[in-house]
Amino acid sequence: TVYIDHPNDNPPFAGENTDDYSNVAPTLIFSYEFTDEFNAYAKYAKGWKAGGFNGEAGSIEDFNVGFDPEEIDSYEIGFKSRWLDNTLQLNGAAFYNDESDIQLSVFIPRDGGVASVIENAGESVKQGLELEVVYMPNADLMLSANYGYLDSEFTEFLEFDPVLGETVDVSDERFTQYTPEHTVNLSVEYTMLRSDYGDLMGRLDYSYNDEYTPYVKPEQKAVSDIDGYGTLNGRLTLINIPVGDNQLQVALWGKNLLDEEYRVNTVPFGPFTVSFFGNPRTYGLEAQYTF
Repeated sequence: TVYIDHPNDNPPFAGENTDDYSNVAPTLIFSYEFTDEFNAYAKYAKGWKAGGFNGEAGSIEDFNVGFDPEEIDSYEIGFKSRWLDNTLQLNGAAFYNDESDIQLSVFIPRDGGVASVIENAGESVKQGLELEVVYMPNADLMLSANYGYLDSEFTEFLEFDPVLGETVDVSDERFTQYTPEHTVNLSVEYTMLRSDYGDLMGRLDYSYNDEYTPYVKPEQKAVSDIDGYGTLNGRLTLINIPVGDNQLQVALWGKNLLDEEYRVNTVPFGPFTVSFFGNPRTYGLEAQYTF
């Protein structure tokens, strides 16, 4: 049962509705090992998100506008390989995701005006590439790099146009949310000291996210785009410290070491835009005792 108490002119109402959803979501994987150091694979997976009702609707009529499950067909091909006497790993993948019956907040005609409800109004395609490189020239040093490319767009976005008085496809004027085109992760890990009293390890991680938008509409995107940003994290750890028959681990860590100021989300509010920022430089000390 849903009850919404409106402080405006809309009267309070109670609504109750039920529905059942079921789905078969198979995953199929075919892989082939060409050599001991190289294998390739192909994968298909189907996913879904259950339907529901508009629990935050402003009227019982809008509440009863239910929406069906959202579905996705995911295709992926890739390879995993080892080179240079197993000191170098190179992995890659390409994917294509076809999303249908996407649950979107859209406008529908209502009593001479419009109302905002969730409907199965959209379809989208997300496709891209992923590349991973890991290099371990010896037991003390590890270098790794990850790169991701993503192309994401709506292929259908149905919404009621009050001027035309009909439902139209506005997919050319809508943007997928939180989908940076480029992402990069770099890391280096080095064991600086090995002794009977513990091993000293250092690690640095750098992550970069390309620009993205939290909103689908162009008028919101214009004031709410999130610029690309990168953060550097570090960790210095003393592991395998003997304490009797047990072990102790102590770590000094820092996040956003360069104190980068970056936004992670925005909310348009009338003529203003409220911005939410990522955490500033933070650091700490932690200990772990294993027994």
